[in-house]
Amino acid sequence: MGKKEQIGRYGENPHQKAFLEKDENHIGPSVFNTPLHGVPMGFNNYRDANSTLEIIIDNADKNFVAVIKHMNSCGAATGKTLKDAFIYAWRGDEISAFGSVIGYSQTVNLVTIKALSGKFVEVIIAPKFSDEAINWIKNSPKKNLRVVPTGPLENVSDFEESLTIRGGTLSQTQNNKLYLCENISDLLNSPQKLTEQNSGLEYNVGTVTKQQFGEQMLGLIDFSIKVGKHVKSNSVDIFYEYENGHYMMLGMGTGQPNRLDSAKKLAATKAQENLMRVYFREHDLDYAMTMDKMIHDSQYRNMLIENVNSFSKEILYSNKIIAFSDAFFPKPDGVEALAEIGVKYIVCPGGSKADEQVIKKADELGMGMIFTGIRHFRH
Repeated sequence: MGKKEQIGRYGENPHQKAFLEKDENHIGPSVFNTPLHGVPMGFNNYRDANSTLEIIIDNADKNFVAVIKHMNSCGAATGKTLKDAFIYAWRGDEISAFGSVIGYSQTVNLVTIKALSGKFVEVIIAPKFSDEAINWIKNSPKKNLRVVPTGPLENVSDFEESLTIRGGTLSQTQNNKLYLCENISDLLNSPQKLTEQNSGLEYNVGTVTKQQFGEQMLGLIDFSIKVGKHVKSNSVDIFYEYENGHYMMLGMGTGQPNRLDSAKKLAATKAQENLMRVYFREHDLDYAMTMDKMIHDSQYRNMLIENVNSFSKEILYSNKIIAFSDAFFPKPDGVEALAEIGVKYIVCPGGSKADEQVIKKADELGMGMIFTGIRHFRH
């Protein structure tokens, strides 16, 4: 390890001091690389940036952008271009994105970086930034924006995560398995009993309901797992194929003590709000002006609500939407909450004593459910 040094003005909060000790032997991408621009990184910046790095590593093979706030992905998307991915990632939660960390999976060029105009973010990371992109930042009002090149997004298979607590250090191998079966296409098959080698636990893996998933949904399934696994537990998230072959996070439900609140109060609510914004954009409706008109004109409000609900249901009831849960549903109530807004497809690990009840409820509601056999708790 390297020399321990104090960083930033303070730690997680103003009354705390923060320190950094770099691993001089580390090989691979890192947010500890020297920034290309901006004010010094602080404790929270490093932690958010590292969460951003982990999610872009999982999605390094495509044009992908993540918007991270408090170590959670409040927005994530793929796109035809890196700029498109940024636009749709930002739309995952336009309010929470204020003061976020942005992660890009590919080299950031001038066209991509210009999409930051008018947006406040704390840090941006990417494998590399073009000279034109850096010059644009240096000549823009973004004097404090921290720009960190991570280097190539090559995952190191033997990397261990560690956490120092009173009395010692906890460590674990990285969470790099997406499903217990051999190929993602196996998730579309009838369930098979598979044993997870490390724990010895047995899982049913595959499509456990009467309602099936089509092969055209494999990309959305893959995206939902690779993004959902990075949201803090208990999490239920809703993902959307907004364009053929391109995906975005539509509603994040994170960090609740119970899974029902994550699904009903957070993910479902945010998904419906974002679809309302989609409707407004498609009909050239200014958000602030439209909301004001709805307040003062009840007839207009009722008409617009009916139109938005009809538009949203058409999307939510389609095979363009998947809900992902990082762990099993301990009761059918979370499934019911998702069905209430029209979600028809769910991906989760399974493994609960209540699995039979949950599957039965999904069948009653005409929903499709996949069990992956791999849990993704993240504390």
